[in-house]
Amino acid sequence: MSDSSLKTLHDNISDLISRRRLAQAIDQVEATLSVYNAPWQLRERIEKLRTDYGYLRRYALDGVADPGRASLYDAIASQLLGMTDEVIRASRTADSPRLYFSTLRYENMQPDSSITSLLERYTENVRKTGLALFGGMDNAADDRSMRDVQEKLASRLFALLWVTHPLSDADAAAIEGFICDPTVGRGIKQQLISSLMLGALEIFDAARLRIMLSIYYRSGEISAELRLIALASLLIAMWGNRGRLSDRRLADMLAAASELPSWTSDLRMVFVRLLKATDTERITGKMEREVIPGMMKIKPELDRKIKELKDLSDLEGAMEENPEWEEVFERSGLAEKLRELNELQSDGGDVMMVTFSRLKNFPFFSDPANWFLVFDKDHSSISFFDAPEADALKELVAEMPYLCDSDKYSMMLSMNSVPEQQRTMMMQQFRAGNINFAEINASSLRPEAERAESEVNRYIQNLYRFFNLFRRKNEFANPFAGFINLPEIDELSEWFDDAVFIRETAEFYFKRGYYAEALAMFGRLTDRGGSDQWQVYQKTAYCMQKLGRIEEA
Repeated sequence: MSDSSLKTLHDNISDLISRRRLAQAIDQVEATLSVYNAPWQLRERIEKLRTDYGYLRRYALDGVADPGRASLYDAIASQLLGMTDEVIRASRTADSPRLYFSTLRYENMQPDSSITSLLERYTENVRKTGLALFGGMDNAADDRSMRDVQEKLASRLFALLWVTHPLSDADAAAIEGFICDPTVGRGIKQQLISSLMLGALEIFDAARLRIMLSIYYRSGEISAELRLIALASLLIAMWGNRGRLSDRRLADMLAAASELPSWTSDLRMVFVRLLKATDTERITGKMEREVIPGMMKIKPELDRKIKELKDLSDLEGAMEENPEWEEVFERSGLAEKLRELNELQSDGGDVMMVTFSRLKNFPFFSDPANWFLVFDKDHSSISFFDAPEADALKELVAEMPYLCDSDKYSMMLSMNSVPEQQRTMMMQQFRAGNINFAEINASSLRPEAERAESEVNRYIQNLYRFFNLFRRKNEFANPFAGFINLPEIDELSEWFDDAVFIRETAEFYFKRGYYAEALAMFGRLTDRGGSDQWQVYQKTAYCMQKLGRIEEA
């Protein structure tokens, strides 16, 4: 069966379920199982669903009161969609050229394809490396070899967790235990959380969502940064599977999470960061259409002024002291645009995408796992030069506050293509610049919540780059293709139902010209009253006007 036929099958069954024609949906799934000669376990499950639905319908017709009827109906519908997913997945496994299925085929052929055993191997390698370092490892080659084993295991774990479906209870427990292990570094933990999310976007599995939510719970065992990264990944996975979240255990966990003091504020903070990530395309367009062409126009004049300087080492000081530099930018209109971009960056906007989108063609970025790596100056991919100046440069890049991890790797990898003489000169200039690392590291002195929010912002930027720049990006459902509108998810809507927050979200859309989204949010405010209601109506009308709905406006 072709991909288009499989999609039609999924759409048909989804449509029957949405129209509450569960009996027909069960018949169609059963017929599909027969065509594919599905395993007996699936046939047993469909028979059990048919029996459960028969009892459900009979009790309803007899007028028997049943408070759990709605949740049982939803559970049957969810299982039907899950079985459809499994049939489609099985039919594609043998010959689909997509990366997901080629990875699945590879893992199916490996004798050690077990999440639990790979986690154990990784933990043992960490223990051995720690003991070797504690004992004073003399051989740098041995150190590098142990690190290489660790990196390869991390990549295998990412891939295997991504394509494993469904996750068993044993695997889920092992993953949670591993992420809570204080001896394991944050890098692999962040990769595994990302893999959980990617797997959930490929084929729905409530167990993956429960693991991510459970990680968020563990405030005493896991850092605030990692907890919020797990929450961001969970919310993206929920958005990608909205309409399929009727899992009782997940609902109970969400209810329990809402008792945490920071739940609502964390939820809203991540939502705002996801909104800002989706605004990246607009910012990138502004850079490409206005800022970069403007810079090219004034480049000859800037070059001339630079040549007039006798000492290039104090270029920044010369620009501050000489008003002519500022006049060049003001006359060109660039000064205002640059101030706007600076404000966007300070507010969490992604102005670096346009620069680093051209630096994602290195072989390093062919492995999906590497897009989710925490920047590590000791990673093998950036060990190609080892001078003292290189260590200073890696340290500088590691501490750059506005670069996400993906862009930090891009910057270091691009250095490998710079001729050695120029590279040495650049590194010497970094050293001669007497960079104040104490000032750069000032971010580490900020309150934990603020640091965690910055980490979440950079993590979301990593995700945005993967879904938009990975060479096989078309094989993935891109959650950033439109706004990730979390208030539309029924299971989350109550925590966004606040007039002040709705107004702030509406203003975000309105200010940036997303009038359809702004109109929807202003519409939620029109019945709430308030002294500024006239402004809500005024902006509602303006949105309608911009959308061509003149009479309504």
